[in-house]
Amino acid sequence: MRGLTADQKQVIAQFGRLLWGQEAQNGCTERVIQRFEEWFCRLQPEAQWMIRGVLNAIQWLPLLSPSPRLFSHMSDGQACAFVERIRDPYRLAVLRAAKGLCGMSFLLDEAFEARIGYAQRPLREPPLPLPALTPLPVVYPDGDGVETADVVVIGSGAGGATVAMRLAEAGLRVVVLEEGELAHHVHTQLPLHERVRLFYRANGFTATVGVPPIFLPMGCTVGGTTVVNSGTCFRTPPFILERWRHAFGVVLEQELAEAYFERIERDLAIQPVPDEVLGGNGRVLQRGAERLGVRHAPLSRPQRECHGTGVCAFVCPRGAKLDMRLSYLPRAVQAGARIYARTRAERILIEGNRAVGVEAQVLDAERQPTGSRLQVRARAVVVAAGTLYTPVLLWQSGVRHPHLGKHVHIHPSASVFAEMPERVEGWRGVMQSYGVTEWVEEGTLIEATFPPPAIGYALHPFPFWGERHRALLERAAYLAGVGILTADNTSSGRIVRLPNGMPILRYHLTVADQRRILQGIARAARLLLAAGAQVVYTDLPGAECLRSEADIEQFLNRRWHAGHLSLSAYHPAGSCRMGERADLCPADSYGRIRGFEGLWVADASLIPTPTVVNPQVTIMMLAHRVADAILQQWKHA
Repeated sequence: MRGLTADQKQVIAQFGRLLWGQEAQNGCTERVIQRFEEWFCRLQPEAQWMIRGVLNAIQWLPLLSPSPRLFSHMSDGQACAFVERIRDPYRLAVLRAAKGLCGMSFLLDEAFEARIGYAQRPLREPPLPLPALTPLPVVYPDGDGVETADVVVIGSGAGGATVAMRLAEAGLRVVVLEEGELAHHVHTQLPLHERVRLFYRANGFTATVGVPPIFLPMGCTVGGTTVVNSGTCFRTPPFILERWRHAFGVVLEQELAEAYFERIERDLAIQPVPDEVLGGNGRVLQRGAERLGVRHAPLSRPQRECHGTGVCAFVCPRGAKLDMRLSYLPRAVQAGARIYARTRAERILIEGNRAVGVEAQVLDAERQPTGSRLQVRARAVVVAAGTLYTPVLLWQSGVRHPHLGKHVHIHPSASVFAEMPERVEGWRGVMQSYGVTEWVEEGTLIEATFPPPAIGYALHPFPFWGERHRALLERAAYLAGVGILTADNTSSGRIVRLPNGMPILRYHLTVADQRRILQGIARAARLLLAAGAQVVYTDLPGAECLRSEADIEQFLNRRWHAGHLSLSAYHPAGSCRMGERADLCPADSYGRIRGFEGLWVADASLIPTPTVVNPQVTIMMLAHRVADAILQQWKHA
């Protein structure tokens, strides 16, 4: 497979010198680029296309400047002056993407990891023996086949696994189709970027189309995104359920929802992060919240014997985070369900107005079609392929509704870092550990979160260039990190199918939600300063350092463009929203697709409005309800 061009390698090398100075010399750069290229050649075509696009854009960007020349042909001084002058939001978005990508490539190198003091080491020591994990039996088809079942479930994440478990334990014959492969314990010995390549959709390179472009990481593995998320669990806030009832006529009593929540929390051993693995990063946010007198608590998550290794979103090395592969899917298999992995559902088989099965492509280890196909005939189909792919499957199967694929909402997330007087080592302990819920009703949730430096840098690069940037990186062990999760109450996205059938998400961030994000950054800064931070760092041009309330007020009073924001996003939902308003909702309150028999949806696409909080428990609650509705219908069939 074709690797990087000489110019693209030169761009990476140039960024290495801009970020690390003389540290990116003496053979280090050649080693970094060689390893990056080896990884690049193993990526899927869409990920390679995105990386090439970013590197090429940076190479050509200076041609529009007063002194036009290719980026890789600039001297170090010229290149530094060029990047420091960029302030307009459109070029800034390209620059940030390149900075994150190139910075990640260097921070993955052991020499640079050592320079900042990073080591993947559990907080809780000495470690207890690894728990015995029974491998989850899955089938990797290697040819054409036909299967029969009572119900076929497309997707094995929070929604699909829940439905599969419930229906299998009720005695139904269940087949689960999953596009990704199973993450084994052996995979946790791989470098983190390899785990991203294997278990994230598009190798981790999914993003919205718009200004700003927003990275939107999603899982593609047995167990879905639950395997590669932070595991944070919240019950759906009552005011959100009331909003659904009022706006869309959703039939869902609070008492019933509470019963489902209790069941899920019991099944998954959901509990607050224990004090011994909270870590320095969580303690910083806890201290700031206590001093400001706002609502706060350790975050809850499904866990057993957690040791605080800090890589929760990259397949837990101890099986401590009880994702679907370690909880509901084993129960489904024990009750007779069959899981087919590397199997991409292509269309739902419809006869008349009844769903009678699924036709799927069989994939190889690189997730490319082998040419073989699997057909599963069933009496009912449950689509739990995720917010982006569920509408595509329904469209390809003949389902039409004016609101299908529209009204997609996400949780845009900004990050800020604070330099503390004490050593924090934010990467040790639970990755997402502590939460401030004071402003949830206003659409803002603040969480202490510190991913491994290389991966975190790819999403949210540190500010500055040259010596100032290198000095900040070398103080990484003294940094605390906070993520600001924002409900996009007025923004929306729309799914568009490419000619090859793949979906993209066109997303527009409104001024109102932009303002909510900025207010969230200000609140996070106040919390960190109250905790004793010497300075809070943002990535907004001209407001990189916040040291006082006066700085924060000045930051809020400036006029910002959406493109100035450095955002990632999580929890896409709403593309097949549920409710009793048939004119607005493709699915009813129980997940049934209108106009069809035996066709159900049980994933985040049902969620009508932003949940504000992490939605895993919400998705599972709705999936339990879908399963109950299917069983009720089955009983009367």
